[in-house]
Amino acid sequence: MKNLLRITLILLALVLISLFAFGQEVPPATDYLYGGLAPEAYKFAFIFAGVGIFIRWYITTRRGIRRSKRTPQKFNLWYWLRDNILKKLLTILGTTAVIFIFLRFSVEFFGKPASMFLSFLIGLFLDYLIDYLDKLRPDVMFSQKNKISED
Repeated sequence: MKNLLRITLILLALVLISLFAFGQEVPPATDYLYGGLAPEAYKFAFIFAGVGIFIRWYITTRRGIRRSKRTPQKFNLWYWLRDNILKKLLTILGTTAVIFIFLRFSVEFFGKPASMFLSFLIGLFLDYLIDYLDKLRPDVMFSQKNKISED
């Protein structure tokens, strides 16, 4: 698991570095990587997906169920980060990968580039889809038995 996470982080870092390094011009060698889209399209798609992720997190945090007596009564950012850091990092990495793959192959599959609104929707609903799948198969992903039990 650690090796897969390291490889994913390295590939993600290479993609992000190439996005910021090439700027406006897309050299022909990177055309295969970007699928004919400008690097700015990817930058803004990641931004819109990030906005969707944070809106989803805000909604779920506001409607959160306190499962432990140690959960603070008022929102505490440090507690929230400490309690959810692995899931949040994996959500960001997964959404980034899905957005990249979706943008890269949207022209080939649909004949036109994907919109930024679709990137926003992926960011907003991918975490919801993961939570839904986790409820269907709790033994596969972030199950309840792995969470902190009541004191």
